[in-house]
Amino acid sequence: MGAGPVGVGPVHVVGAGFAGAAAATALAEAGLPVVLWEARDAPGGRAGGFADPAAGGIDLDTGPHLFMGAYRRTRALLKRLGTDDRLAFQDALRVPLAVDGHLGGLACPAGLPAPLALIGGLATLKPLALSDRLRLLRAGHALRSGEKGPDGETVAAWLTRVGMPPAATRLLWDPLCRAVMNLPPVEADAGPFLRALRAALLGGPGDARLGWARSGLGALLAPVGKHLGARGGELRRGRVAALEREGDGRVVALTLAGGGSVPAGRVVLATDAFAAHRLLLAAGAPPELTGALGAMWPAPIVSCYLWLDRRCVPFDAGTPFIGLIPPPGAVPAAEWVFDRDALAPDGHEAPGQRLATVASAANALADLPAETVARQALADVARHFPAVRDATLVRARVVKERRATVRLTPGLLRPAPGPVDGMPGLFLCGDYTDTGLPATVEGAVVSGETAAAAVLAA
Repeated sequence: MGAGPVGVGPVHVVGAGFAGAAAATALAEAGLPVVLWEARDAPGGRAGGFADPAAGGIDLDTGPHLFMGAYRRTRALLKRLGTDDRLAFQDALRVPLAVDGHLGGLACPAGLPAPLALIGGLATLKPLALSDRLRLLRAGHALRSGEKGPDGETVAAWLTRVGMPPAATRLLWDPLCRAVMNLPPVEADAGPFLRALRAALLGGPGDARLGWARSGLGALLAPVGKHLGARGGELRRGRVAALEREGDGRVVALTLAGGGSVPAGRVVLATDAFAAHRLLLAAGAPPELTGALGAMWPAPIVSCYLWLDRRCVPFDAGTPFIGLIPPPGAVPAAEWVFDRDALAPDGHEAPGQRLATVASAANALADLPAETVARQALADVARHFPAVRDATLVRARVVKERRATVRLTPGLLRPAPGPVDGMPGLFLCGDYTDTGLPATVEGAVVSGETAAAAVLAA
């Protein structure tokens, strides 16, 4: 079917995660009519939430998520949507860590500019030995100087090159890499990891602080439909099953999973990499693009919500999370534990404590039964906080996000956000595209705004 020349009719944005929401918002604010499509019940995508009927209908996140002060484009997007006040940030960077029966971690002094705050935090990192803390400053210097290693270098290779001792890697760099890249240092590409750290740790005042949503993650993008509606656009529920093309390669319509098609002369594909690959391969997209997407593999994240009958885990005021450093060689089910009651209060008044754990690069966990994951996650928390052993587990809920991110390994070819060669009117965005950043919320927003700029320039 035909849809007229490119540029006629609304822009259809497929996927209402942070990339799609950013693209749709930018286009609507520029005066273009926009239709934003979402297959899930609400916007947010893999960084969203869902209602849990078994817990009284409260909203749970697809996984606990932290934001950085350096996420400037994300914070600007939420400000335009009116939800930036739902984010809370630390006064200064603090990363509590539980290791070998001790509670220590990274605590950067407040009020100092970068890099002095970072130096102060690294110099006092506990329970690391003083000699190892001094060697940490070498990594800080390498970050500050922008020292670039060879292409294809892993984070582990970079750490070796800058002289990091194994104790510092175990205590700091491994949990940081897994949190930022969703991969262990031996697999993760050093390039995007180091760029993210430089932006956060060596940026402007407050960039290094960590923040969290004071409501469910889904609430952050919830107003996007209203925001579009006020500008002549709309949010539609539905899954796009195929892209229809004409002989010249131009996309002219969207085929919906429920049947029927919608004319679409301009399309921004804002799904994850794996849905994008399926749609583009079926549409006959250029092999260079489909080949690059086909070479991407998913890195799962597994989260577990634990309802306990008493308070057992002592969180610092203003920092509702603790990193759990596993014994050497262990494969943990809980790498971080979050205070769910403080992270997103929802009027819960029952006694006890609600915790949320998360494990990155969780390929092995994703294939285990939920009951096994919950049992292992509880044991991981109890290893560091023995009071948990005396508590009663009232309820557990495991969430497996099998396609949480792509595996950003060295040499992976990431397509650029923006127009797709050979398919006029089609634009690409997503956290997997080449923004120079890891596959994070900020990377997704940057890609969405880049794609929107390309639509406006076409």
